[in-house]
Amino acid sequence: AQRLAGCHPAQNIEAKVQLLAWLHRARPGCIHNPGAWLHKAIQDDYQAPAGFTTRAEREAAAQAQRAEQEQERGEEEQLRQELAQRTPAQWAHTRALIWAGRYRGQQGQEPTAAEIAAQEQVFLDEQHRQEHGDPAPGPKAPSEIPSGGQPMAQLSQRAPVSVSPPSPPRQEPTQARAAVEPERAAMQQEYRAKLQHWIEQQEHLRGKQPSPHEVKAQWAMFMAELIEREQGSRPSGTQDQHPAPSAQSGGTVLGQVLEGMAARLASRSAAPSPAGASP
Repeated sequence: AQRLAGCHPAQNIEAKVQLLAWLHRARPGCIHNPGAWLHKAIQDDYQAPAGFTTRAEREAAAQAQRAEQEQERGEEEQLRQELAQRTPAQWAHTRALIWAGRYRGQQGQEPTAAEIAAQEQVFLDEQHRQEHGDPAPGPKAPSEIPSGGQPMAQLSQRAPVSVSPPSPPRQEPTQARAAVEPERAAMQQEYRAKLQHWIEQQEHLRGKQPSPHEVKAQWAMFMAELIEREQGSRPSGTQDQHPAPSAQSGGTVLGQVLEGMAARLASRSAAPSPAGASP
């Protein structure tokens, strides 16, 4: 033992001891003389089979995963703050893009620019009524109701409504904030899965992965919808699949945050599955 300790690095010896313990758990009875096997393994530098990782490797992987999760939480908080500072007109534009994505999925065709502009004005009017406590408008005449493939020029030609800046968000008590954290984490996990499914679907349809900008824009739409759900004003008629919008995501901080998310999500979808599981 002294000779082996003097001739071989301590980390190699520790790795072989951990390998012996792992083999004893994974394949009971495969080693009849542990002492002789360990001596030979250290001397000849046995290579571990697939699926084995040392304690140091597992700790490093866990630490890297924790650091990545912490970075993602910070980026999501930055994104949440950026979205919370949007003006009513910007929010109406985002909701109109979400509506256009659902329209494409349901109707199988692109909405016209007039239809998107009209829908944006509808969302702006709705937000104006909510902020000022105005009653909801009465039923529309048949000619005013937007239909599947009909242009909505009547709505798009209306004068824009003056909307006051949004009031700052109300600070929740500590207990109330703790109560909503599990639900918020579950919704974030749901949208991460939806984005991963969208990336895989686009790769299957196109034969290649979507660009980082497309992933960034899709994630921005998902985050906007997530915040709408948290605020209790999620639009009706949701779908699991949303085509990527062509509009750029505004804001320097927002763009940087989403670029980082897009790069990691794209690399995850491209990474091969590990050969074996850690013990």
